[in-house]
Amino acid sequence: WENLHVSRFHRHGLQFVTSVITGLILYASFKVLEALWNESDGASVFFVVAINGCLPTMLKKITTIEVHVEEGAKQESMLIKLVIARCVNTALIMYLVQTQAGSYEDMFDEAVLTKIQDILIADAFSTPAFRLVYGFFFVELYQKRYMGSKARTQEELNFLYKPMDWNLAERYA
Repeated sequence: WENLHVSRFHRHGLQFVTSVITGLILYASFKVLEALWNESDGASVFFVVAINGCLPTMLKKITTIEVHVEEGAKQESMLIKLVIARCVNTALIMYLVQTQAGSYEDMFDEAVLTKIQDILIADAFSTPAFRLVYGFFFVELYQKRYMGSKARTQEELNFLYKPMDWNLAERYA
């Protein structure tokens, strides 16, 4: 009942705007990756992995602009954007940058495929490793143990022991 006043046209218009913003983020990623392409393999791999790590947070903020009928629709919208953005950022942009830098014949060159493979492997291990380190060291040891002992009120303690955000779209992507 809370979104009854929002028309379908307005809802889809906001989804279009957030999709355009996501596209602009990917275009900026393309331009930065194009500049980093010939610098070194490590810089481009690190940049793509860093952007893929930041995409869930950015898209979570962007998706709050949209108006959804239910939480499932919001998660679905974020999932679609996140899956497409990660696929485009990880593989498609690499091929586009290669065709800008070289020729179409070099698109499936062993060096390009190795660079994409390095990105996929780094992305597969770095994001879960970051979540593990962040969850254990920052949240468990620092926030709960250290800051929890310094809390003066029950509200501060409740805030420190609040569970981490859990997002279904982020887990599926």
